[in-house]
Order: sequence, then structure tokens, then C-alpha cells
Amino acid sequence: MIINKKDIEIVKDVIPFLEFPVFFITTILFLFFPLQISIFSSVLIYLLLLYIEKSIGRITPTVILMFFVSLVLLVLFLLNYEAVFPYIGSIFYFSLFLLNFILLLVKKPVTMFYSGGKGWRRLHLIVSVIWTMGSFLAGILSLVLMPDISYIVVPFIIIFVCLLMTILFEFFFFPGQKRRKVFEVDNILFKQVSNSREYEDFYDLVSKEIYSTIMLNKNRYISSKSELRNVLIESDKKYEKHLLRFVAYKEGVCIGTIYCVLDNKEVGLPIERDTGIKFDNIKKYGKFMEIGHLCIHSKMKFSPKVLIGLLTCVIEYAIENDICFLVNSSYESVVPLYYKIGFEKIVNSPIIDKVIGVNVFALILNLSKIICYYQSLQETFSYISKMREMLNQYLLERYYKRTVIRNIFKKFENKQYNLTKEELIYENVYQNVGSCCSS
Repeated sequence: MIINKKDIEIVKDVIPFLEFPVFFITTILFLFFPLQISIFSSVLIYLLLLYIEKSIGRITPTVILMFFVSLVLLVLFLLNYEAVFPYIGSIFYFSLFLLNFILLLVKKPVTMFYSGGKGWRRLHLIVSVIWTMGSFLAGILSLVLMPDISYIVVPFIIIFVCLLMTILFEFFFFPGQKRRKVFEVDNILFKQVSNSREYEDFYDLVSKEIYSTIMLNKNRYISSKSELRNVLIESDKKYEKHLLRFVAYKEGVCIGTIYCVLDNKEVGLPIERDTGIKFDNIKKYGKFMEIGHLCIHSKMKFSPKVLIGLLTCVIEYAIENDICFLVNSSYESVVPLYYKIGFEKIVNSPIIDKVIGVNVFALILNLSKIICYYQSLQETFSYISKMREMLNQYLLERYYKRTVIRNIFKKFENKQYNLTKEELIYENVYQNVGSCCSS
């Protein structure tokens, strides 16, 4: 993968994350520090932010506004216009209100400038409305409650609540935005397995579709389709507490399956058991999970919508749970499908599956890289754009922001989305693979 080493687009998104805390800090300066210190500090802070934004090519209106308001206050202070000083809070709050209100009127919420126009529009609108209403109320109360000390404290609390609500909506929770357990695309129903009938359909299709592949391998441990089905069910039971299954239906017929297993300390992952590979090194870098049992009915093999829908099920679960890395144990015939979303082979040689006895390839995907570098990689991996459109846009944006914040102070090469396959897979993996292949 060719990645822009300057990391400039992500840097542009990192800087605005610091601006809401800066506004909060400058408010504290005006509340608890001498006026000459707070005004000079505010001018210098926003001048620095303005310089940083200009250098990365993304200037936001809030920083421009706060810089000029601070500059005006500094001039008034130097000219000894003391009559204005009690109204400093009102000036800040009403300036912020006017900026947010005007931008909402022209349908350009202020937060869109922080993300370069990207992101889920409803989230931009709600956050901007919160700050518009909050700054207006703070401005009104800073006048109405004067001269009681509450004219300082109450507006500050309102702004603090606005900040908390912004953090809540941006990074944790937004009403009505949860992972979908059931959704439909072009008359194809995708759903998380929730009853015995779907459970039976899942293993019926998996055993039917992979049986012919297994029968081509002379080293197989399986001699019949029913035996294969029983082996698959028994081998998955060990991971039941950490496993989710998904199925696709068309006109009541099961046409697709996939599952995912979260990494856990109790039993690990199926790929570790089946191939002998240990993924201990990945755990140092971030959360990971395994996906597998990807099967599509033989009559639907050439329908990319089924494949993309199934992959959407597990990827949406991954972004909901901040999974950084995905691993997979795949039959050779399915490997090209995984390539289309960015999976890479851990080693080039096949490994003997210890449960079924057939050759498989171990694959890995850096999901954080795919999402953070989406603009650069969408043309390389043909299914990324189609799958991205189907994902929950709030969860996708939240995942991106959490990933950026989580890596904000790490060196470039140590950021999760910049880690290479070789950095994730330590030498012992290759030794284990070698011993598995030779045995």
C-alpha cells in the first residue's frame, strides 16, 4: 500500500480536536486569572492556533473569530476602557452565538469546517445547534444575572455542558445510532443469527458450499457432508460466548453466511487453534478479531451485493467495538475475495488446518488503516467504497475519531493505522507456520 507519509489529511483532523478544550481553557483564564494575563494569553493562544491551521491548510471560522475578539479586548484593555470589562463574557458568548447561527442559516454548520466537509451531516447539525443555543443562553444569563457572582459561574457551567454533550455525541453515543442486527439491500435480507432456524441454515449452507473444496484435498479429515457439518458446529461451540453469526436470505432461502469472533483471554481465536499461529504481538497494538465461514450460495456466486452485505455485517460490528485488526483463515479459492477489501497473506505458503485437515491461508487486515486512509485506498480495493456506503455513518465517523485521538501522541510509525503486516506479525509466527507446514 502506498500511503502519503506526510499524513496530512489526518493531521488536519487532529488539530481541530484541540480547539474545543482551548476555548474551555481560555474561559477559565478569564474567570480565575488577572485580566492582563487572560487577555494576552487568549490572543497568543488563538494566534498560535491560527498559524497552525494556516500551515496545514484548514482554517476554521471559530479560531478566526476568537482571535479577533481577543485582539479587540486587548486593544480596549490597553486603552483603559474599564467599563467594557464586566461584559467580556457576554462579548465572547454572543460572538460565538452569531457565528454558529449565521453558519446554520447558510447550511454550513461550524463543525463541518473542522472536518474538511467530511462526516455525518446530522451530527454536524446537532452539535452546531447545541453550541448555538448554549452560547446564546450563556450570553443572556451573563447580562441578566449581573452583578451577582452567578453571572460568571452559570454561563461557564452552560458552556461546560455544551462541551460535555459534544464529547458525548462525537465519541460515545448518538440517539438512534446503533449497529443494525437486521437490514435489507435489494430484496436481500441480512441479519444476525438469533434463533434455531437461522442457526441450522447457517451450518447447512457452510457445510454444503465448502464440502466440494474440502473433498479436493487428499489430507482431509472429513469423509461426508454430515460429518463436516457436525465438526464445524462442535469446533465453534468453544467460542460461543465471543462469536456472532450472520446470514443472508433471499425469498426465504439462505444464500450467504459469515461469522466473527472477538479476541479473548479465555479461549483465544479459532485461527490460533486451527493453524498454530499465535497473535500475541497484535494485542500490544490494538483490539482484533477473526472473521470466517464466508460462504455464498452457488447460485449467487456472481452477486457482489451478497458479499458486500455479509462483509458489512462483520465490519460494522468491528467499528462498533473499535477493532483495529482482522484475521482470517481462508481456503485458497476465497482468498481473492478478501484481497478486494485489503487483506494480506501472513505467509505465502498454505497451512494445514488442524480441525479439517485441508490447506488454508492465514490473512490479516489493518482495519484502522483502511478507514483512516480511505481516500487513498478506495481505488486500490474495489469493495471499499461500496461497503462504506452501507455502513452506519455515525459508527464509522466515531471509529475514525476515536482512532485518531488514540494515536495522537504516538510516533508516525507507531500509529495503529501506519503499522505494516510485518510489524504486526512477529518472528515466532513465521516459525510456528513453518513447523505447521512441515508437520
